Amino acid sequence: MFGVMLSLVLLEGCLDATQVTFDITTDVPCDQISGTSITVGVAGQIENNPPVTVVRDCRADGTVGAVGTYSVIPHGSTDTVAAIKVAAAIGNGVDVETDCTPGHEYQGCIVARRSITFVAHRGLTVPIQLLLICKGVHCDENTTCNRI
Repeated sequence: MFGVMLSLVLLEGCLDATQVTFDITTDVPCDQISGTSITVGVAGQIENNPPVTVVRDCRADGTVGAVGTYSVIPHGSTDTVAAIKVAAAIGNGVDVETDCTPGHEYQGCIVARRSITFVAHRGLTVPIQLLLICKGVHCDENTTCNRI
């Protein structure tokens, strides 16, 4: 009886982390991407924020370029709607930190956005594709370019 109770207590104490992992890929050849910025925060409040990180790497596997993964955990309540904006600068002379911003209308850039709500004690993976057909397409903070 004690062994069963101890097992139940141990199982209850091992909960999965509450997090979302974004798997960022692209159909743009890696040698054409000069940088990718990632901005995260509360939905509706990130459009003009500086990026939390800028990535200069891209790995190609022959079919897609993999920018990488980025994981987010909630700060406080899991009920908060979080947002992520990923912007990639495409081509020589395009700088992700200056050109891929609202003030420059994202010219020469691909921008993808997602809004998510965390699920307590669950790890979720959300794909984000930076598609070449979206280069220079201007979307507001509540929309994103995608294949139709």
